[in-house]
Amino acid sequence: AGSNLTKIMPKYYFRTNKDGSYTNDSGVGNDTKSEAPMMRKLIVDSCLFWAETYKIKGFRFDLMGLIDNDTMRLVKDGLHALDPDFVSYGEGWAGGVGSPPSRANTGSVYTKLYPSDDSPGILGGFNDAGRNAIRGGNDQGWGGPPLPGYGFMQRTDADDNQKGVVEGMLKGWHGNVNDPFGVNPYQTVNYASCHDNYTLFDQLNYTLGGGVTEPSIYDVAAASVGVNATVLMSQGIAFLHGGEEIFRTKTTITVAENNALPEEERYIPYSPDHGPEIKDDEVVEMYGKLVSHNSYKSNDRTNSFKYDRKVDLLDYYNSYKAAIDARKYITRYEYNEDSSGYMNTWVNGNTIGLYVKGAEGKQDICFFVTGRTTGTISFENVATSTNRYNSLSWYKNPYSTTSGHLNINEKYLALLFTL
Repeated sequence: AGSNLTKIMPKYYFRTNKDGSYTNDSGVGNDTKSEAPMMRKLIVDSCLFWAETYKIKGFRFDLMGLIDNDTMRLVKDGLHALDPDFVSYGEGWAGGVGSPPSRANTGSVYTKLYPSDDSPGILGGFNDAGRNAIRGGNDQGWGGPPLPGYGFMQRTDADDNQKGVVEGMLKGWHGNVNDPFGVNPYQTVNYASCHDNYTLFDQLNYTLGGGVTEPSIYDVAAASVGVNATVLMSQGIAFLHGGEEIFRTKTTITVAENNALPEEERYIPYSPDHGPEIKDDEVVEMYGKLVSHNSYKSNDRTNSFKYDRKVDLLDYYNSYKAAIDARKYITRYEYNEDSSGYMNTWVNGNTIGLYVKGAEGKQDICFFVTGRTTGTISFENVATSTNRYNSLSWYKNPYSTTSGHLNINEKYLALLFTL
C-alpha cells in the first residue's frame, strides 16, 4: 500500500477486495492488478526494456498465475519479436488462496498459455503435476503439515494416476497421459525440486524411511537418480535444482546441537501440536537432524553445497552425468513437436518404460525406471542390445535378459539402452 504506484494513483495498480482493502492472493503481499491498462503497459514495457538494454535471453516469472493471460501473451509476443529465441517461463499458480479466473489466469493458465497451435514465442510453466507424481507433493498437499509427500518413487504400489502423470511428463505433457493439458513441449518445464521447499534428497530421505527409520543413503541416492533421470528423459525443458547431483541437503543443525543452545536461540521444529514457529527458518525433525523446508533466509550452513557428498556418493554422481549425456544424445528433444509419432510409454507393475525412436543417424532409446517395487517385473519383447548406452544405476545385477524378456528386479533403478 505504500508503493510509489499507489501514491501516483491510489487503488489503481493493485487489486482490492470489495471492501477496498488490498488483496493478498500471493500470500506474500499486495497483488499487482495486471489487467489495469497502465499496469499492463508497465509490465510489458519493462520486460522489453530489460531484454533489449541488458541483452537478457530469458525471464522467469514468480507466481505467474497472478498475471492475467492477456498481459502474459503481450509479454511473450513482444519478446519473440525482439528475439525469436527468447525463453520465458514461470510458476503457473498464485501462491496463496488464488485469484478467481476472471481476475487472473489461475485455473486456466495451462490451456490458455500453452496453445496447441503454432503461435510464436515460448511461454512455459513448471510442471508441478509431474513433480508431485514422481516424488510427492510439498507439505503433504497444499495447506497440509510441512512434511514431504509421497510419489511414485516412494510408494510400494503407486496409484495409477501417479503413474499416468509420470507417463504424461515423459511425453512432454502436463497431467495424466490419458487426459493431458498443455501439449507444447517447449512450454513444459519438468522438474523434481527447486529453491522452495525440500531438496530432493531431503524429500526422499524422509519419505523412504517414513519419518521413522532413516533409510540407506545409497537407496536415497539411487532414488534421486531415478527421479531426475526421469526428468531428463522427459520431452520438454529439463530443470535441475543446484546441488541435486551431489545430493544436497538443507540440514540446519542436529537435534543434539540444538538442545545445547540457550533456550532463546533454539529452533522449534514442526509439531502437530503447535505448527511451525519461525526463527531463522522453518525446520522439521528428521532422524536426529533439523532440516529446513523454507530456507530463503537461512544461514550458509543450511544453504551451502557440501561437496564431500560428491566424493562419498561418486558412483551416483556419475549416474547424473550419464543421464545428462543421454539427454544430449536424444536430439529429437531439440524440436518443439508432437511426440506421438516417435515415442511410446507403458507401465508394468511399478516400473515405467519409455521408447524413443532415434532421429536420423541415431539409435533408438529404451528407458526404464522403477519405484519402491519388490519382486521381478518383466517387459516382454524388449530388445536389449549388448551395445548398451548406459546403465544409470549401480547394482551388480539389476536386470537380466531371457528369451527376449527384460527382467527388472531392483528398486530405485534407472536403466537406459540403445537398440
